[in-house]
Amino acid sequence: MDRTAVFNIAFEMWGILICLFAFVVIFLQKNNNRDKKSVSLCMEAACIILLAADMLSWYYQGKTGQTAYYILKISNFGVFFINYLYMTLFTFYLLVILNRGEIKMPARARGVVVLSAAGIVLLIISQFSDKLFYYIDDNNFYNRSSGYLLSQLIAVAGLVLSFSILLQYKKRLEKRVFWSSVLYFILPCISTVVVIFYYGISFQTISVVASTQIMFAVDMVEMDRSLARSRQEVERTKYEAEHDLLTGMYNKTAGMQRIREYIDNMTDEDSASLVFVDIDDFKSVNDTYGHAVGDKVIIAIAETLQKLCHDKNVAFRLGGDEFAIFMPGIVEQKAAEKLFEILFENIRQIDIEEMQGKSIEISMGTCFYEGTEEVSFDQLYKNADSVMYQSKEKQGCSAMIYGLYTDKKDS
Repeated sequence: MDRTAVFNIAFEMWGILICLFAFVVIFLQKNNNRDKKSVSLCMEAACIILLAADMLSWYYQGKTGQTAYYILKISNFGVFFINYLYMTLFTFYLLVILNRGEIKMPARARGVVVLSAAGIVLLIISQFSDKLFYYIDDNNFYNRSSGYLLSQLIAVAGLVLSFSILLQYKKRLEKRVFWSSVLYFILPCISTVVVIFYYGISFQTISVVASTQIMFAVDMVEMDRSLARSRQEVERTKYEAEHDLLTGMYNKTAGMQRIREYIDNMTDEDSASLVFVDIDDFKSVNDTYGHAVGDKVIIAIAETLQKLCHDKNVAFRLGGDEFAIFMPGIVEQKAAEKLFEILFENIRQIDIEEMQGKSIEISMGTCFYEGTEEVSFDQLYKNADSVMYQSKEKQGCSAMIYGLYTDKKDS
């Protein structure tokens, strides 16, 4: 066995291992399009058979005996057959990644199928004629026949038709996928020209397999990127559904849902308080300084509330200029009053440039809740809301506790 045969056999054995690995990876993929996955598996299987057939033809070339002769006949037939079949498989793959259910099978794609079928028919005829495509001589060596050029022209014509489809719909593909698909045309075309003038290395077989693996590798990377983008989109949608976009706080629906969940799981030892916060005279802020300044006030209040919250606290925007904080563990008047003082002090420090030193004032209403009480969330909400509106009747920053009165005026 000469060095050329040894090189081809060794190279193609590695190629079979790579294709087997790719086949398993594609087979195990769960997020791949079903049609795309099926065609991809067929293409990888075709590459494995192509490499195995070409490897056998190199191994048995020049060996004596009927066994070697028939293996050479079958293996070389397999190489040509798979090359023609692969033209159709790639075209189907191209249609799968381009179609997206929007375009029908172009006439050019049907043309590729016809060329593949014509090539296979001529290949079968060549098994009974030494003048078409190739023949095996008495010494069991592969030889080209006078019609060999026709076999290559059929393959090139199929490539040109498929390439025209790719160019027409290239905007449907990611750039990496497009250029990796282009390799399928460039490498085999170059190798076809080379083997017409030089026969010694299986350039065509290697180029088809190499371009296929590059194409699938890029496709898997793009699929991972697409899945990552989908996950980000899901997370973004979820975030927008649960959060107030102006302040970044939970919105009313999400905030109330978390409070209900906490209350449903409270034991007799658990306790909490619900605090409603309202910005005083907020309408006058919008009317005097504009809605942009009003938004700044809302954002500043939201940031102040969130800074005071711990991990277990739930702060959310009820809507407009109203906010709420649910704080597990706080059910004593002194603790609540201390919280009010801290919050008022932080509110005093808010400085909106456009308001030229005008202070921001808030009113708060608080309702305590203990696990031993049989009070619904709706009643808790109503109690906190009612004392907040009572608090608004006071001047300056003020707060009231349901069942108690705490007046913390801004001095």
